[in-house]
Amino acid sequence: MPGFPCTDCGACCRKAVSLGYMPTRDGVHCLHQVVDDGGRSSCSIYDIRPPLCRVDDGILPRDTDLQTWHQRNAVECDKMQEAEGLGEEWRVGAVGIEPTTSGSVGQRSTVTTSEDEPPAAS
Repeated sequence: MPGFPCTDCGACCRKAVSLGYMPTRDGVHCLHQVVDDGGRSSCSIYDIRPPLCRVDDGILPRDTDLQTWHQRNAVECDKMQEAEGLGEEWRVGAVGIEPTTSGSVGQRSTVTTSEDEPPAAS
């Protein structure tokens, strides 16, 4: 299975700062977050970033496969992007994974998860 299709929006980096999990340089951006002129984020310590910042090689919750983990992260990613007012072009679904309530993860789908309904396990 391919890795999580991050769109490099940086919302998770900013969320980690707002929750006090990562150091900051300005109260908004992670100390290690680098933002280019197009708004795309990268990490200056990517190869040694902490487990909090790793979707694919972090510790999976018990009884969770990687596809389900990607689906759950896609749902949370969309929520963070929406909270920041980021456009649809930043959504993880735009690059290959759609948060769904049924069907398999990693395939395009028209069924999206509502905030009231948790994602279904695969």
